[in-house]
Amino acid sequence: MRHLNRSLPLLVVVSLIQAAHAQSLRSGAAESAAMSAERLARIRPAMQALVEAKQIPAVETLIARRGVIVHHERIGVADGAMFRMASMTKPVTSVAIMMLLEDGRLLTSDPVWRFIPAFKQMKVLAAAGSAPDGDQTGTTPARRPITIDDLLTHTSGLVYGAFDKSPVGEMYKKSGVCDAFCGPSVTLAGNIDLLARQPLKFEPGTAWEYSLSIDVLGRVVEVASGMPLDEFFRRRIFEPLGMRDTHFSVPADKAPRLVPLYSHEKGTIVRAPEQGTFTNVTYFSGGAGLVSTGHDYLRFAQMLLNGGELDGVRLLSRKTVELMTTSHTIDIGPSAVSSGYGFGYGFSVRESLGLSSRIGSAGMYTWSGIFGTYFWVDPKEQLVGVLMLQLLPRPDDRAREIFTALTYAAIED
Repeated sequence: MRHLNRSLPLLVVVSLIQAAHAQSLRSGAAESAAMSAERLARIRPAMQALVEAKQIPAVETLIARRGVIVHHERIGVADGAMFRMASMTKPVTSVAIMMLLEDGRLLTSDPVWRFIPAFKQMKVLAAAGSAPDGDQTGTTPARRPITIDDLLTHTSGLVYGAFDKSPVGEMYKKSGVCDAFCGPSVTLAGNIDLLARQPLKFEPGTAWEYSLSIDVLGRVVEVASGMPLDEFFRRRIFEPLGMRDTHFSVPADKAPRLVPLYSHEKGTIVRAPEQGTFTNVTYFSGGAGLVSTGHDYLRFAQMLLNGGELDGVRLLSRKTVELMTTSHTIDIGPSAVSSGYGFGYGFSVRESLGLSSRIGSAGMYTWSGIFGTYFWVDPKEQLVGVLMLQLLPRPDDRAREIFTALTYAAIED
């Protein structure tokens, strides 16, 4: 910036500096982002082979490097196909929470009961024989309240009833706590209050377990912002980022674009029964409820890679994104989530390249959904990848690992 005209108004100079650092998202030649077009071309036949082998159904893959979309392929899905994102909803809810932090409406150290009073007196499932005399439920009072930080990092003591085999999971089922895809009679406020009446599996902050924590955060967003979660997402995140095809409830005119859900049966792939409804939705699951497109989610991921900004629209500060994408589970123990990975605010974060035994970079962050959707962001390589498919039970990691390996194999610089 040494050659700037000294007569330019200060505001213009600042705008030019900001523009120089801002990174938009556009389609372009692979070579313009130091990627090999020939090597990227290996992705389609590799995915096609998996489809023909009946390992995965239809699939969409996208890659952006340095703000350039260098790869976008679809096999068996139409342009604009919409996918059930399931747990890839969680990073969106985490961004919403951090936006409210930047609005001054909450702190990550705040107890959850400040926003949801039902969480004020939590109990923890006690070890055999350790419950206080006279306690018939086998619980003991929690040593401290659950905080927003505990929810963001899945260290709250909450669980998913469908997956947890402990007595706590059974209590969730017996009491009617809904995990994600809830019927029209269930409200977010009501379900979260019901959840708060169940005991915790462990003391807050002492262990990591995947859980309904992010659904609770969805309710915190509603209380702290004064608007329903779907409205907050639409007004504060989707419209500013140009994510025009991301919804909790798919509009009727877009319903034909929703990719069918598939499952394996006798060595082939067949249509699967629908999991919940994605039209006329009344339960806004912050942990699992969104439908989106590959392109929309790529824009969301690129915003994170850019430090909270995309195409001149800033949702978060660079320092807030830095906090979100740093592991917060180191005190629980190395590899709290899986080998080589800890957990940040909404994502697993690679702490060690060697321990993970997978190609990529230390510091990359990622998450997936139960129907097979997957994304990662690699700040070191200025790289974003998105893989979209719809299969239940979720496929093994083969498709995502092949896609990831071929992506990194195409880097030329």
